[in-house]
Amino acid sequence: MKQGIIISLYLSVSLYFFLIFLFGPLGRQEEKDLSAYKLELQANIEDLERQNKQLLNKIELLKTSKESIRLLAREMGFYDKDEKVIVINGLGKTSHEYNPGQVILFDDKQGYSGLYFRLMCLTIFLILTLVIVALRETWRSSHRTPTS
Repeated sequence: MKQGIIISLYLSVSLYFFLIFLFGPLGRQEEKDLSAYKLELQANIEDLERQNKQLLNKIELLKTSKESIRLLAREMGFYDKDEKVIVINGLGKTSHEYNPGQVILFDDKQGYSGLYFRLMCLTIFLILTLVIVALRETWRSSHRTPTS
């Protein structure tokens, strides 16, 4: 019986560590989730860098060109005294809104539950113990020699 308990304990602990490797906080699934999260963050950074370059170019243009200042002022609704404004309905305004980036949160949907794995390991240990003890008793009873 002692040998059956040791075997079932060994198998249960091995299975526990295998499950932790696959689904635990440092497991393969968590690694895949973190890789996807990293790609989202990198895409967001690239978008912000592109917008930053556009804004820096626009700032430099506004610093050096009076005509670009006039055009931007007209887009914002400011006109010279001698200018006449013609509004065409249905013509969309050009938008200079920039996306300030996104807040990308890591979705810890799986959430490591150590209790879940421990209970599963304990259940497997108990089942394996009962199976091994039952098999051992069956084997012993079939190999007993009747004494006369």
